[in-house]
Amino acid sequence: MKELWELFVAFLIPGVVGYGGGPASIPLVEHEVVKNYEFMTTTDLGKC
Repeated sequence: MKELWELFVAFLIPGVVGYGGGPASIPLVEHEVVKNYEFMTTTDLGKC
């Protein structure tokens, strides 16, 4: 359950502060997913 909450928060923050659509939100998602929560590496994110 903790992982689901972290995943929710990881995408909530870029969704709230990411003004400007997809191109503006991608670096915010990368920061949350790769650097804060370490769900995947930058290389893995680039393959998605």
